[in-house]
Amino acid sequence: MLPLRKRFFQLPAAVRTSLFSTASKVTNPEIYDVVCVGGGPAGLSLASALRSNASTKGLRIALIDSQALSGGGPQSHGEAYSNRCSSLTPASVKFLKQCGAWEKVEKGRAQDYHGMEVWDGVSGSKISFDPLDATSGGGLLDAVGELVPGNSFAASRRKYDVPDASKVATMCENQNLTSALLEHLNSLGGVEIFDKTTVESIQLGSEPHDDQSLDLSQWPIVSLPDSRHLAARLLIGADGANSPVRNFAGIPSDGWDYGQNGVVATLHMDQGFSPEELRTAYQRFLPSGPIALLPLPGNKASLVWSITASLANKLKSLSPQDFAAMVNVAFRLEIADLDYFLKHSETIDIADELSWRLPNTPASSTGLPSSLPAVAAVQEGSIASFPLRMRHASTYTGHRVALIGDAAHTIHPLAGQGLNLGLADAQSLAQRITYGMGHGMDIGSAWCLDDYNSDRWAKNNAVMGVCDKLQKLYSATREPEEALVTGAMPAFLEEAPAEGPIIEELEYSILRQKVDLDVDFAGRSLNGSTEITIQPLVKELKTLRLHCRQCKPTSIQVGGIAAKWEHEDPYKRSRMPEMSDVRQHDMLKARVETSLRPAPAPELSVTLPAKVKIQELQVDAAATAGGSETAPNAETSHTQSAQQSGPSFAPIKVLIEFEVDSFRDGIHWIGHEDGDRRYPYMYSKVEPWAGNSSCIFPCMDDATSRCSWDISIRCAKTLGDAFKRTEPNVPNGHLDEDTNMANGGDAPTAKAEPDDKYLIDLSEDEAAMDLALVCVGEAVDDVVDSEDASKRTVSFSLTQPVTARHVGFAIGPFEHVDLSSTRESEQEERLGQSAMKVHGYCLPGKSKDVQNTCFPMALAMDDMGIRYGSFPFSSYQMLFIDDFIYDTVAVAGLSFCSAHLLFPKEVIKPMYHNTKALVRALANQWMGVNVIAKEATDEWVVAGIAGFMTDVYLRELCGNNEFRWQQKVASDKVYELDVDRPSIRNLGELLHYDQTIRDFINMKSALVLFILDRRLMKASGSTGVQRIINKVFLQAKTGSLVDGEVSTADFQRICERLGHNKLESFFRQWVFGSGCPIFYVTQRFNKKKLVVEMTIVQKQLERITKPAFEPSSFMREIKEHVGEVWAPETNPVFTGPMTIRIHEADGTPYEHIVEIKEATTRLEIPYNTKYKRLKRSRRQKERQVAEGATGEGGDDALLYCLGNIFDSEEEKREWNLVDWTKEDEDKMGQEHYEWIRMDADFEWVGKIHLVMPLYMYISQLQQDRDIVAQYESMRYLLGSNPHHVNLTILVRTLMDAKYFWGIREMAAEGLAICAKDRLVDIGQFHLMKAFREMFCIEGTNMPKSNDFSDRRNFILQCAIPRAMAQLRDGEGKVPMAVRRFFIDLLKFNDNSNNQTDDGDSTYSDNHYIATLMNCLAESLVASHREKQSAYSFDFGEDEPMEDEHNPDADFELVAIAQIERHRRIDEWESSYQNVYSVTALECLQRLTKAGIVNDKTPEVMKYVRSGNADNVRLAAWRCLSEIGVLRKMKATRYMLHCLSKDHSPRFRDRLLVIFGEALGHIALGDPEPEKVVPQAAADGLVLEQETSNEARKLAATRKTTPEGALVALKNSLQGEEVFAESLWHAATSPDLTLDDVAALCDVAALVFEPVQSLTLRLQLPRMWRCTNLGQGKLKFSEYGPYRQKPSTPLDLEQWERMQELGLKYTGPVAPAVQKKQQQQTTDAALKIKIAQAEKDTQTAQDGNNMPPPPSITPSTEKQSFRLSLGGAAKRKPSMDQGGRAGSPKVQKTSRQQSPAGPIAATPKTTKASPARRRSSTPKASTGKGKKSKIIILRLGHSSAEAHAILNAPPRPASAGTKPPGLQPSPSNTPQLPSAFPGVVSPTNGANGANYLGGGIAFSPPSQAMNLGSFRSYGPAPEASEPASVLAASPVDVKQEQPKAESSDDDEDEVPLATLARNQPQQVPEMKQPAMAPPSAPPAPKQKFKLKLGKKPSQASPE
Repeated sequence: MLPLRKRFFQLPAAVRTSLFSTASKVTNPEIYDVVCVGGGPAGLSLASALRSNASTKGLRIALIDSQALSGGGPQSHGEAYSNRCSSLTPASVKFLKQCGAWEKVEKGRAQDYHGMEVWDGVSGSKISFDPLDATSGGGLLDAVGELVPGNSFAASRRKYDVPDASKVATMCENQNLTSALLEHLNSLGGVEIFDKTTVESIQLGSEPHDDQSLDLSQWPIVSLPDSRHLAARLLIGADGANSPVRNFAGIPSDGWDYGQNGVVATLHMDQGFSPEELRTAYQRFLPSGPIALLPLPGNKASLVWSITASLANKLKSLSPQDFAAMVNVAFRLEIADLDYFLKHSETIDIADELSWRLPNTPASSTGLPSSLPAVAAVQEGSIASFPLRMRHASTYTGHRVALIGDAAHTIHPLAGQGLNLGLADAQSLAQRITYGMGHGMDIGSAWCLDDYNSDRWAKNNAVMGVCDKLQKLYSATREPEEALVTGAMPAFLEEAPAEGPIIEELEYSILRQKVDLDVDFAGRSLNGSTEITIQPLVKELKTLRLHCRQCKPTSIQVGGIAAKWEHEDPYKRSRMPEMSDVRQHDMLKARVETSLRPAPAPELSVTLPAKVKIQELQVDAAATAGGSETAPNAETSHTQSAQQSGPSFAPIKVLIEFEVDSFRDGIHWIGHEDGDRRYPYMYSKVEPWAGNSSCIFPCMDDATSRCSWDISIRCAKTLGDAFKRTEPNVPNGHLDEDTNMANGGDAPTAKAEPDDKYLIDLSEDEAAMDLALVCVGEAVDDVVDSEDASKRTVSFSLTQPVTARHVGFAIGPFEHVDLSSTRESEQEERLGQSAMKVHGYCLPGKSKDVQNTCFPMALAMDDMGIRYGSFPFSSYQMLFIDDFIYDTVAVAGLSFCSAHLLFPKEVIKPMYHNTKALVRALANQWMGVNVIAKEATDEWVVAGIAGFMTDVYLRELCGNNEFRWQQKVASDKVYELDVDRPSIRNLGELLHYDQTIRDFINMKSALVLFILDRRLMKASGSTGVQRIINKVFLQAKTGSLVDGEVSTADFQRICERLGHNKLESFFRQWVFGSGCPIFYVTQRFNKKKLVVEMTIVQKQLERITKPAFEPSSFMREIKEHVGEVWAPETNPVFTGPMTIRIHEADGTPYEHIVEIKEATTRLEIPYNTKYKRLKRSRRQKERQVAEGATGEGGDDALLYCLGNIFDSEEEKREWNLVDWTKEDEDKMGQEHYEWIRMDADFEWVGKIHLVMPLYMYISQLQQDRDIVAQYESMRYLLGSNPHHVNLTILVRTLMDAKYFWGIREMAAEGLAICAKDRLVDIGQFHLMKAFREMFCIEGTNMPKSNDFSDRRNFILQCAIPRAMAQLRDGEGKVPMAVRRFFIDLLKFNDNSNNQTDDGDSTYSDNHYIATLMNCLAESLVASHREKQSAYSFDFGEDEPMEDEHNPDADFELVAIAQIERHRRIDEWESSYQNVYSVTALECLQRLTKAGIVNDKTPEVMKYVRSGNADNVRLAAWRCLSEIGVLRKMKATRYMLHCLSKDHSPRFRDRLLVIFGEALGHIALGDPEPEKVVPQAAADGLVLEQETSNEARKLAATRKTTPEGALVALKNSLQGEEVFAESLWHAATSPDLTLDDVAALCDVAALVFEPVQSLTLRLQLPRMWRCTNLGQGKLKFSEYGPYRQKPSTPLDLEQWERMQELGLKYTGPVAPAVQKKQQQQTTDAALKIKIAQAEKDTQTAQDGNNMPPPPSITPSTEKQSFRLSLGGAAKRKPSMDQGGRAGSPKVQKTSRQQSPAGPIAATPKTTKASPARRRSSTPKASTGKGKKSKIIILRLGHSSAEAHAILNAPPRPASAGTKPPGLQPSPSNTPQLPSAFPGVVSPTNGANGANYLGGGIAFSPPSQAMNLGSFRSYGPAPEASEPASVLAASPVDVKQEQPKAESSDDDEDEVPLATLARNQPQQVPEMKQPAMAPPSAPPAPKQKFKLKLGKKPSQASPE
């Protein structure tokens, strides 16, 4: 059984498939013994050989060729010779003579040559091949034979008995040989020739219908276009390098491309030869490739020049005279000269330069043979080129298939052996067929064909290997020929010593990998094996290093021998000791750092066994290896083709058995967790990075290593089989609980009764669901397991080489959707067999959504196939899955897509975005999988080309207006973001930092190619980026781009070559540089010169607007900061062409292309119009008609084409419209042109400020049909000064349906922006009337039933409410009518008649309702007014606090109820992706921050729980982050718990982003709300307090620089132990991926200083006892107590060493140590006493230097007065960090471990700052004076008394007054009772921090701080106390008489103003009195009581 099964799997894939299914339905085909596909010399010679032999001439033979084989002999050329000539060896001539065909060859056109001269172009060393000279050793083939011992070529050359044994070879035209063979074949007869016939298909025959029928099920059936079908006993492939026969047989062809082209031509020499003269061939080896001159009859010669593809194109472009001269240069001049000629061939006279240089070049310096004739001319039309490559089939035979000629092998032409090897194949195969016929064999069987394969494969492989090495060797810049001359073979194999830096060379590459997986679906594990075919590149290969991140190897064999290996499990390394904490974050990061993306290091090291020898490819070794075992491979890496300069080595195979018990990375399982009610399935978590596949199986998992793949997966057949219990009550940790299926839309609901049949609850219908396998490659086998019928094995083959990261698969109950069905029948017929199949896979119930979402994908496939060539894989599959991190990831022929992209036909909003994402995934198959980036810095090329392909198709799909609109929006977005950022080239190395970096590269790189396309098309007229892309794909296919890797240099070279233009400046500015240009353009008309004078100034260096440093970008900014990412200097000058279009007075646009070269460009653009200006409006025309005027000169020909509505007087009154006045129109009529367009062809990405009157922009808006022109006009209009005319233009634009929807949307926004001051009512009227006109019942505010059948209606119905929400009245509120209108729209929304096109459903209004909810919430926030802090005090009277009423309170309740209503609707009937709940949470966030809604934290926390939809949970977490709840460490701890325990990778990824935003809020602080400055009441007192210098500095740096933000973050979180414990618990979670662990370590590095030490817990030792049990057995056991102290005391040296390390030791020590410890104790006590004495002295001095109180400056405005707290001395700032404007990235100053490596330690402040609450942070100073805060103190009934006290003049001081420096404090602060609610001592607060209920942190003021008669007391309350406690607790203070000394309690005094502040500060020390001391003793001041308290209505929840 075993041998039969083994032989079964050795059959070709197509044959194995046929054993289970019949591939062909052809009946009664024509039977042939031999069918030969290909009528070239190889096929014709084989047919001639068979027909010439008596044993085989009876065979029925058919020969098929697509070309015409009749006629066309060499005589048809006359004197001209074909450039396709071959050098036939004597052995080949002998074979042709044996066939009888040589006699038919026209001998007059064949030329023998008898010698060969070969010399090196670098060293001049040469070798001669002369068969007449015994010392030369024979011809070239003899030399080749000597290089490969045992080669039969050498023997056949010497023993060949020919009339003239001196011949080396014979030159013959291929057409001459073909004609001779065809003529001979026709004379023999018996061969049916099908010429001009293509093979439509080849497939296996059908099963016999009955016992009488012939069984052709294993015969190849060749189908021809005329419906003829030929059944072949033996099918021979002689059909060239792209052999269909080889593809049918499933035989892989391996090899590589040389990156060269062979240039051929027929030359005329300056010397003629008679037929009797001996001829010589010449060959010179140049660094770029060899050049050969082969003789033809007379003075003719054939040229073959191997050279790079770029130089080949240059040679072909030369004139015939220059080409002939260049050939002479290549043969006769030195290499430096040749390089000069090739480089400057387009600018020099080649013949003239040659004539000058040739006499000065001695022949000795070049090795030039004296007999070489010069080239006189080239035959016209004979110059051509073809790519050079090496290909070798892994075997020449299959089941009834044999390959010969180029179908089996392709070789470099340097030795001229290609045709000779093909003829030798034909000869050998004919001999084997003859032998089989003579011995009764089936000529199609393996028994007959195996000998042919054994004979030819090894011989051809040896010759090909030698020629390949010769090509590489001679193409290198060294001198190896001398080794050949002297016979020193070792020098031929050895590497030359390397110069310069040593680069580690790859010692091996991967040819092919076979993977066998056995998936345990229920246990979430797998095991399997992989066979990796390794191609050694060095003989000394000892170790193999592979990626093996998660799988555990169990057995490894190399060449069938067990090998030793070492495996480093990064997940095991990530386990930290139990006693570790967050301060060991750098230790954890270091353990996993080598396994992180984007380039993880190999984890598996395999040592080759000593018995495994690396064998050189010699004849004997190759013959014994056989077949595919020693085949070189086409998919080998560029390293092999570029670096291998030694001999070829036989491949070795590595077999690795492995298992994976549990998955943290690699594979994601769904439906297996408790509570997960979705259908169970799994998929590989493919990513854009390397490292995922190696989590599943060992492989070479880096960015560029490619190989072909065979994948076999064994799994259960159905869900029931997967979860069926094998034994009753088997415990299963994963699947104990019953699970329901819920992720499918229409999952069956009927459930079986619970039993023990399945591990989960499955109904019979669910259990019967088949498990589908979706995998890369083509399914070639599907076999039911012979041992377990419930399992099956599906095999996939991927012949196209791809990287490991582009391999993926999935298993689950997927439904298949045929997306190709969306093609129309006409398209199917037009495409025919080239129509690519497109398959979709989804979960049950989602197939309709897949059909709707992917509707355009088949059309996109067809469009891209036509534009960019055929799809690189056999079919295209799209798999939609849950929990996927990315929107799409492309692997080989398969795109993994997030299920979030699916949308039903009823949903409109996500249509464009989701379609673009799916089309981009398809484009990535061409550019991203088929062609990849060579290095990380080249990622922009891949991203740009894929984006360009996507945009081009979307232009076809959506129209040109949509395309240009999206391009312009993207351009403005790039301009906004591209500030102080690295270039798109350098950003490729930072893609792993943040997803936004990849989004930015995708957006900008596509735009860069778009503007490049515009410039190239304008320059050449035909060559654009699309042609360049085609060239890239072509070069990748032909091998010019080695391994399909494209670099920036490659792309630039292709662009320059095809565009015929140098592009250095373009790439320097847009690819290697960053930033965007900013143009300021001024213009004026010069009447005298009739020119437009224009000045264009570039001011990008003066750019002020930059993206804000916000929480959303906090983590990216910090990572770039610690990674020391620098942005290049912005280009001061951007250069390039710009199109300026001037629409002159006659309405004609005139384009002027100018070149921008300098920072300031001055232009004089000629003016063309000589007629009067056209009439500007219909109104003006009507006015002229009324006045009796008529248009002259066609003046009335042009009117507005857009916006020409509402022109009648009645409509104007109805809409409240205003036109230009007559004076305005007269002024416009004086202009000489309508408008000017800068960059009219969209060739720049930047900002252009064009100074032009508003009316010109309006003319551009209404008359220019270009969507970009309209966009620019709208942008200018929105930024202009508001005017009634502006509103008129905007409302006409909004209501004109001829405008593009984006322009109308901007018009609605503009009505709100321009409706300011007195125009608010008009803007409100226009917007509401526009909405009523379009979407309401006529004459009412009642909305009509929604109608979204036109997408524009949906967009505008959402846009107008969004614009209305931006309206603001005089108080800054949204008008109440607008707010009520929003409620009415929500309340009366009608969607009942919103039918889809097919009428079977209604369009969804979910997103429209969500828009209204957002608008309502925004209007509430804008209209809400937070009451300002107000305090009242009375002089002896008690007055109750006032209770002010909020007039909008009732309305706010009604509005919030509407939002809540829709949130509750979502709980009962889910909206699309829960958009109601998500929007309600967003609204709640804004309402809570505005103080409209009380604290809703408990309600929001319900949404973050597991079980809710992921997007709802994420919205809830973001809400908590924005409202400040995550500043509470308990909430943060729960977030980190969810982050570490949640099963969904998508949720964890998004939650990690929100966590970073929460850290950003803490670091940057909360922005202060914009509040109206309060006006003091008539009897109010206003206190103004300045912000401290330190607080201003902190606010300025934390909001503008990463350094300041890091300081603030560290100060806020460093003492939070709850945060530290939670963060470390998450970082050490066993469920997180390594990249998630590293991300959390990066966060820890920002906050906590790394600690290199670690506390370990070790078991104490005990005594051991040994017992002799007899018979040689000993028993060891512990006994006695644990030893707790060392028996040997610690000596002094060891003790001092432990002190240096900071270690503690409590054990016994030596006497010397004891003495040392006593001395240290004494010294420490003395230091304490000295320090205490110094402190007492300083305290006494400070007590005698108390500053006087600050001055009180009264204000009499409006019966109130202002207290200015002055006299504060400047405090030394605690930090001094520069702003961001100083440099692209601020200088880094820290060195601690952080996200991207070591950074500097955090800058230390000069004075320690106290812990500050994170929710309130000083706002950054604007630099305009000092920051101040206004506090209103309301005075009671006795306000006049207070005024009298404060306004009393100062009294003279008495003579006994103390000097100012000794002025005592006027009062003493009493100790606040400890029972004061909500207040604790500053030293007893949590972590030593001072907190106020509102979260305000304070610094202790300086001693004896005096604030006049107003003083506050007591410490701040703890953070846990609510703010209302403090607000409701008044403080009664009685003023006391001043005392001589200040109490110690003064240190805890807090100024009154500080209690009222909303931001932290440190009050500076007062050193100078603000007012001169009085000269007389002051009179006793009247006491008064200060009642401090806040109104209850103003107490905001925490």
